[in-house]
Amino acid sequence: MDTFIKPGLFFYLILTIAGVPSCLGQGTLRGSAVSIDIEPEIGIPLAGYGSKNRRLEKADWKGEIPHCFMFKPSVGRHDAIRSKVIFLQNDQEKLLFISLDMIGVSYRFVNSIYKLLKPLGFERDQLFISATHTHSGPGTLTRKLPLAVLATDLFQRENYDYMVSKVHESILKAIEQQEPVELYRTGFHTDGLQKNKWRDNREYHVDDEVQILLLRNNRGLWLGGMINYAVHGGSLGSSNLKYSADVIGAIERNMEQLIGSKNPPDSAKPTIALFQGALGDAGVIERGYDKMQWIGEEFARQAAPALEDLRPVAPNLTSYSSKIWLGIPGYSFKYANSKTLAKKDWLPPLRIPIPGLMNQRTRVSIVGIGDIIMFTWPGEASTTLGLKLKTLSMEMGCDHAWVLGLTNDYVGYFTTQDEYNEGEYDARSSLFNFRGGRRILKKYKTELQKITETDKLELKEELISADF
Repeated sequence: MDTFIKPGLFFYLILTIAGVPSCLGQGTLRGSAVSIDIEPEIGIPLAGYGSKNRRLEKADWKGEIPHCFMFKPSVGRHDAIRSKVIFLQNDQEKLLFISLDMIGVSYRFVNSIYKLLKPLGFERDQLFISATHTHSGPGTLTRKLPLAVLATDLFQRENYDYMVSKVHESILKAIEQQEPVELYRTGFHTDGLQKNKWRDNREYHVDDEVQILLLRNNRGLWLGGMINYAVHGGSLGSSNLKYSADVIGAIERNMEQLIGSKNPPDSAKPTIALFQGALGDAGVIERGYDKMQWIGEEFARQAAPALEDLRPVAPNLTSYSSKIWLGIPGYSFKYANSKTLAKKDWLPPLRIPIPGLMNQRTRVSIVGIGDIIMFTWPGEASTTLGLKLKTLSMEMGCDHAWVLGLTNDYVGYFTTQDEYNEGEYDARSSLFNFRGGRRILKKYKTELQKITETDKLELKEELISADF
């Protein structure tokens, strides 16, 4: 669907913003929360770091190392690489959220999954695949040569098809296990678990908000749910050659244990899926396996009080998406080379367009679940951009906004103009310069304004005729 306008959607969102009672709900809600261990083959290079610790001394031109050309093979695993699925469905809508322990998901990958789901009656804007951005997940999955050279190694069809099949398997499992559910939300702010990666003068400029959506079945058992939080998956560093879901996996495992403790001892283990927020400059406070484990434990400890204050969420579901033009990707020798050159006033801000470097067009989506509104972002947005989007949402009366980073595509970093001009790492990786992020914000601002301006007379008539 190439437009944000979808029948009934504006009306639903206006009702949500206006706080209309949930008796206008969309019928019985069904859902599930499941996960599977993808179990990628040992030997596939890990994706995420391009440093010499991950690279072979010489490229494997002779094909002597399976799966590898530029990068060293993986040698084992610390913990599971999973596909986690949250499935929701009512009488009018269904939504699929998939959290994958990968560095990123491409538009092509999402389309591959969609082709398998289309015969089951799914639409393209009902599917949301997010990467957790672990830097210790499987590589060789992108056809984009710049990404392959920098961080993932060359594309391998065999590994790609395997990953698609495992994700499809996890989705089918989620559909099969759906049952009547109720939704509950809560949230809190973490303390001392993040820092700004690139800006020493703004070390604590991070979005520490955590938002949680949980599913409970009609027997009172907690099935699991979704977490929205921003933190980079680079705890283990480039010297690690073992598979790991990194700090994201540590958070998920500890939250699963915490939520599972509220169920009877013989109950099935809940599934928690973390969906990244605006993580472009949000890193962990310290690196190392032990510190990673501690962050997961501390996250659950800080989350425990919030789980005592759960609020019910209406069973209203909706989603819609639109194509957006991000610009022409390119490279600036001043602002995208180093922070030293960025400070040279005599150096002109020349930028070389490289049209084939990344997709110029992608899709962004707005998702509604009760009074929660989610905004997808096709890459790594800076903390500032994420906070700007949340502020826009709050100005329109939506207090529970999620930013779903690295969702349904990956086209690099996004920064504000001030951040881009600093010339830090995220600026060097912002291939659409600061205008890419600006275009996404503008798109969402336009659509949020439409929500409040759409045919108020029709809304009034619907409210009058509604049987409360």
